[in-house]
Amino acid sequence: GIGDPAVTFYCHCSLCRRAGGAAYVGAAAFKPENVVFHGEANIRDFKPPNSKVPRRYCKKCGSYLAEDARPVLGLYALPIGLVSDKINPKYAPAQHIFYDSRIVDVTDTLPKYLQMPDGPRAD
Repeated sequence: GIGDPAVTFYCHCSLCRRAGGAAYVGAAAFKPENVVFHGEANIRDFKPPNSKVPRRYCKKCGSYLAEDARPVLGLYALPIGLVSDKINPKYAPAQHIFYDSRIVDVTDTLPKYLQMPDGPRAD
């Protein structure tokens, strides 16, 4: 993404866990005009069952590139684990979402929302 993200988070939903192959996925979400995908011919979109939005994957290496959350949030969520350098602090997750779907408890000081940040908190 280009510029500052609209929101940053760790997502604990089952769809993100499966996409990222981890207990939760750190992401920075950007407005569509701030996201540029290079090599569209090498990108595959896949909409998992029970998902409202597709995810984007690299056809060459299989890496999870983005969640196309434009239909529900107007944003692209980009996994921060794709970077090869230390993460810029502006991309660091600021909250946990879908914490009610967690498979591990997290003991950091970030706010933990049962689902989305406009709903109830778990802590």
